[in-house]
Amino acid sequence: MSKSTEQSRREFLKTAGAGAATVIAGTIWPVSLAAAPKQDGPRFRIVHYTDVHVQPELNGERGFAQAIEHMNGQKAAFAISGGDLVFETLKANAGRARRLWDMYTARLRDFDMPAYQVMGNHDKFGLLNKDIKPSEPGYGEKMFLERLGRSSTYTSFDHGRWRFVLLDSIFPEKGGGWNPKLDEKQMAWLESELKAAEGRPVCAALHVPVITSFTQMLEGPLAAPRPQSTMHDAKELRELFEASNVKLVLQGHVHISEHYEYNGVHYISGGAVSGAWWEGPRNGHPEGYATIDFDGDGFTWNYHTYGWKAKKRTAYDSRDRAAHASLWNERAVFALIDETPSAGGPAGRSSVQI
Repeated sequence: MSKSTEQSRREFLKTAGAGAATVIAGTIWPVSLAAAPKQDGPRFRIVHYTDVHVQPELNGERGFAQAIEHMNGQKAAFAISGGDLVFETLKANAGRARRLWDMYTARLRDFDMPAYQVMGNHDKFGLLNKDIKPSEPGYGEKMFLERLGRSSTYTSFDHGRWRFVLLDSIFPEKGGGWNPKLDEKQMAWLESELKAAEGRPVCAALHVPVITSFTQMLEGPLAAPRPQSTMHDAKELRELFEASNVKLVLQGHVHISEHYEYNGVHYISGGAVSGAWWEGPRNGHPEGYATIDFDGDGFTWNYHTYGWKAKKRTAYDSRDRAAHASLWNERAVFALIDETPSAGGPAGRSSVQI
């Protein structure tokens, strides 16, 4: 490490305050440190990692293993995923979907801490494959539940002073496809959970953001968000959070790190372990994950890189090529970078692909 790099990191951490995460091998990516008011109470750290998109191509499984090794060094109480665990099962046939889940669950055993999972859109099997019927074993959320030993795609638990609420933001539409919203049953459950928290501070986690300005940052302030880029019931959720004791909302989906505070609620999008789908940083945001250090009712957070070096267009083996040939175009799936710039974003990549 150069002297200038060491000095700049030291100066950055000096401004972070007592709640800053410890630097381990790799770097803290200096986006910002968001601090909520603290009270004396139990202190603990969690990891928030999202958008792994584990896959055999582009060294995706090896990258996830490297990220886990780095996360384990944080000595956190537990980890929460932000969804899009595999890439991808919306269109995949059953064999491909099972192979991806084999990879993901195998790597889960590498964690030195409990790891709680949030459902992402790419984790719902068959919703965009016209040849897969709802009667197919594992259809929709069933493969997610079976592989993770869960009975529901949303759940909650308490740790320290905090209640953690994990939501399923992927609503399957009749006739196929999905939209980002909670169904009536889950919304009623959420209201009950927040009421039952009885003054505990609450951290909610979901895949699709409640608040994000990703599209506007890339395309300009008047650009309209894509239909699946933010929660359709965001206003209802925001008002419910503000009327309850929700302090922190952890989000994924957009593959960038961002933070907003509105009416006392902090909304943090946690970047992506896969960066730009295992092909490098996503619009300048590197492959990584977040840590949150809780202190009583308050917290601080950091975004960490883990030293991953992407290798574009890594060769696929014959088994992968055969699977892709029967499913969809490789370029569409992996958003491989081409030679010509596209409007509104880096070369060859849609600025709003999620």
